[in-house]
Amino acid sequence: YLGAVQKLKTQRAQRKLTPAALEALALIAYSKEPMSRAEIESVRGVDSGPVLRQLLERRLIRVAGRGPGLGQPLLYGISQEFLEHFGLRSAQDLPQTGDFKGA
Repeated sequence: YLGAVQKLKTQRAQRKLTPAALEALALIAYSKEPMSRAEIESVRGVDSGPVLRQLLERRLIRVAGRGPGLGQPLLYGISQEFLEHFGLRSAQDLPQTGDFKGA
């Protein structure tokens, strides 16, 4: 079954990100500090649990620690795999918002 499992794994990794996943990923990438699920949901206005799970499974984000406060929520940040996927050395290499004008 090794061949079938590897084929499924490859197909899953090659799936395109949904607009919701891209939105959450951009929020995390452009935040100066790791973000909690509640912070992401307050910006997006919708439940982000499934989207965060998808991004974690694809290793584009990572758990960057725990936040202060009730329940010490998980904090999410971009991963090394995110940087490699987009050809970046660090988060500072992300395009600035002015770079998108006229695109």
